[in-house]
Amino acid sequence: MSCTDPKSACAVSSGEPLGTTSGAALLCNTSAIDKVVNGDAVVSTRTNKKLSSLSILEANYAPTAINGGVWDSGKVFTAYNQYMVYSGTAYQVKSSVALPYVSKATPDLANVVPVNVNAGVGLPINAVIYLNAVDNVYISTDGSVWLRSGFTSTELLTYPFATITNGKVGLATAYTDPVTGLPAYTRVK
Repeated sequence: MSCTDPKSACAVSSGEPLGTTSGAALLCNTSAIDKVVNGDAVVSTRTNKKLSSLSILEANYAPTAINGGVWDSGKVFTAYNQYMVYSGTAYQVKSSVALPYVSKATPDLANVVPVNVNAGVGLPINAVIYLNAVDNVYISTDGSVWLRSGFTSTELLTYPFATITNGKVGLATAYTDPVTGLPAYTRVK
């Protein structure tokens, strides 16, 4: 069956195996890639996988100032990548704290943690940093790739700005900073 619009092509090619060379699969995949790169929504592929657009990934992971970056009481944190600065130090909500989180007059260290919003920039391979992050992989603003301690990639991982090969290891043993309790990340790329 010949398809000329992406929606029909996706319906026709949804049952085709990976690696198919059909025109319908090509049209559907091309449309999905275009939406991931240029759109701002979650995209369904022909195999029914959900992919976030690059703009969503950037919004979810790039450090983002709220309230102009200035700490103030009553401001609502709705994502773990958001921060405000108090007395020269940036603070984010701890990954163990449920969102939304409403700020107090001063940073409450039971719920927020000081962070370097440019964490990892310019540091060498095998450097170790501690991050308020929940993911196994962290990509800094300079494109360097960091793996959470104790994490070994079991598959090829592809991110907008980096690829991590199967079997890549940060630190074999999981450990945390004894003062802050933040997990350690090692630069691998």
